[in-house]
Amino acid sequence: MKLFLSTCLLFFFINGKAQNITDFKYIIVPQFFSDFVKEDYQLNLILKSTLRKKDFEIVAEGASNTPLQLQNDKCLAANADIKTVQSSFQNKLKVIFTDCNANVIGEFEGSSKIKDFKNGYQEALNFALNKISNYKVNSTYKLTENINPKAVISNSNLYKSSDNKLYSINYKSNSTFEVTDEDSKKIIAKFYPTSQKNTYHVSIFLDKENYNTIGFVKENTIIIEYMNGENSWKTKIFTKE
Repeated sequence: MKLFLSTCLLFFFINGKAQNITDFKYIIVPQFFSDFVKEDYQLNLILKSTLRKKDFEIVAEGASNTPLQLQNDKCLAANADIKTVQSSFQNKLKVIFTDCNANVIGEFEGSSKIKDFKNGYQEALNFALNKISNYKVNSTYKLTENINPKAVISNSNLYKSSDNKLYSINYKSNSTFEVTDEDSKKIIAKFYPTSQKNTYHVSIFLDKENYNTIGFVKENTIIIEYMNGENSWKTKIFTKE
């Protein structure tokens, strides 16, 4: 019995990287939800709009302009779906999020006493989405800070950007590192590890604005991906000197 319990505990600690919807910056939304193929009631629009307000990046299922890291690894995104929940006197539904292996990582139910299907399901969806927290750039980092090893970049800490400026890489604890402008000596980016090897959440610090994005390390290159306009993505590349 003790051996069985020990085995179960070991399995839990090895595989118990519990994931939450707030661990995923990207949400893939299908054109049609499972139980709303014939009539959408504008639920797709409401879901996308609300998740964007909660700082998630929305990716249309099958879109050709997906972010570069999603093209390489679909597991960086969660998949959204909406299903009806049987109820005699209410319009009731649940929003379901799954990972790339079809494992459920979150279910959020909402119901409405409004009898009209369109208004009722819309209200139910809003109630369900109110239960979802905003995406947080450090959420995955906190869960996996001891799991993802520090990427091997180079013995040299000097890198040149695609616009020919020099930057230094400074490692901190828990596999984080900073990118510092060598001219101004200001930190322009902080990298936080995710559950995916060599892929990072990145906080950008500029004179005019701060924002969060995704970055990754590839051999002797550090890449930061950022959105340029509504539907296009660009990269800034730092190469070892």
